[in-house]
Amino acid sequence: MKAYISLIRIPNLIIIVLLQSVLYYGILMPAFHMTSISTVFTKLQYPVFVLITLLITAAGYIINDIVDLSTDTINKPQGIIIGKSVTIRNAYLYYCILLALGFVLSIWIAIEITKPFFILLYVIPVLLLYLYSKFLKKSFLAGNILVSLFSAGVPAIILVFEYQGLIFLKSENYSSYLTVLTIFSGLIVFSFFVSLYREVIKDIEDIEGDRIVSAKTLPVISGVETAKAFCGVLAILILLLLFYWLKQPISGTIVKVYTLFAIILPLFYSVWLLKMAVSKHDFHRLSTVVKLIMLMGILMILFYI
Repeated sequence: MKAYISLIRIPNLIIIVLLQSVLYYGILMPAFHMTSISTVFTKLQYPVFVLITLLITAAGYIINDIVDLSTDTINKPQGIIIGKSVTIRNAYLYYCILLALGFVLSIWIAIEITKPFFILLYVIPVLLLYLYSKFLKKSFLAGNILVSLFSAGVPAIILVFEYQGLIFLKSENYSSYLTVLTIFSGLIVFSFFVSLYREVIKDIEDIEGDRIVSAKTLPVISGVETAKAFCGVLAILILLLLFYWLKQPISGTIVKVYTLFAIILPLFYSVWLLKMAVSKHDFHRLSTVVKLIMLMGILMILFYI
């Protein structure tokens, strides 16, 4: 059972639950209710919506591990679960069960909120994650960008469903609308670029196995130094975006102090680690630091509740 739990990356799923719950219950709903705007989801329906997001994500992790088995044997032999603790057949079965459960729940939600297109919003991410694992992951930046779009999509999907209410909010209470839109937009942009930063770092870390399987990642095609330079540009861009964020009216003193010490300084540290990184261990440590930066950025929304 422990192996099956490890396959779906529980810590990552917890972050998704935290992010979507705080954004919805702490940011969006108070703004809507203040202006007497109804949300699309009821108190029962929204947790199911979050569960569907988790099922898509968990299934994506499993299919990725199945497809990546040969590469992972080289890059991280100690971390392999499929083929050892879990058979490939059972991993596929696990994957199919999660997808089936998610599909049933998406149909139920689509009927409940009378939005049939919700089923497509389930099917499309599932197909894209499969294509990512099977074809795009080892391509030149395409897989990195797709994963980054998924990271940005976790908060963005809420706005897709609540778009009509957001339009009403804009006309009834522009100040609240601007606050909600600024928080969501900031998090969406931050999630995309930090995720892309980390994805390329992970590709550098895994370059040995990727070369053996003839992957066409940025480090394999252009070299480690070029990939590091690309990451450096991304880090500078993220820093500029963070400094721009600090100038926004919603960024009070506490947010500014938090952003400086919990995000900006660690980001500068990551740039130093990037410059000094040589070994696989160096890039793994850097990847961990960037993941913590992502978490700190997500936790910043707690100051806006």
